[in-house]
Amino acid sequence: LDRVGPDITVSNLAKAFYCKALILRQVNIRQELSTLSTALDLARSGGDTALEADILSVYCQSLACNGRSGEAVEAGMDAVSLARQLDDPVLLGAVLLQYAITLYQADDARVESTFHEALSLVEQTGDAITAVRVHNVYALLLIRHDKLADARRHLELALDLSGNEMNARSTPQYLNLGWALLSENDAERAAPFFANVLRACRLNGALVDTAYAVL
Repeated sequence: LDRVGPDITVSNLAKAFYCKALILRQVNIRQELSTLSTALDLARSGGDTALEADILSVYCQSLACNGRSGEAVEAGMDAVSLARQLDDPVLLGAVLLQYAITLYQADDARVESTFHEALSLVEQTGDAITAVRVHNVYALLLIRHDKLADARRHLELALDLSGNEMNARSTPQYLNLGWALLSENDAERAAPFFANVLRACRLNGALVDTAYAVL
């Protein structure tokens, strides 16, 4: 941004702040929220509805992570409403994912139906990147409700899409597989999953998954 200076469109400036916010997520969630707010204002002023819906969906999850669940759910509803106005099922699937995560964090009763719609959309569009995350996070909801066999099935589907090699993209699935096994009181089988996730996180510099694996 310093190099480009003022010679940048409002839409591209919004995208730049959006990227910066996603990097900040691994460092400081308050700074992430503030940067997303800036990106959202820029997207709105630039009239880019698709970008606004995308950023707003991530903003709602950031609000939830900062303990502002009520605002988060409202922002998520607005993001979904915007995305539904556009003829872009891939975008709608991605927005529904972020909204579903927010509802999960807020323990909102609408979370199950939102995940189901997101799962249906990613299956229709073939959006493998979003599908991995939908299956992975939906598995957490299933673990919460002790539907452990279903949770493992969704995690295995996510690994089929992301690849079975332990890397930055697959560590969340392996982490949650360990969690599912631990929830089944199978600590012996769960332990290697957590150990391998910690090893992979140390190699790729991931911070969030490391914290959960240590816990």
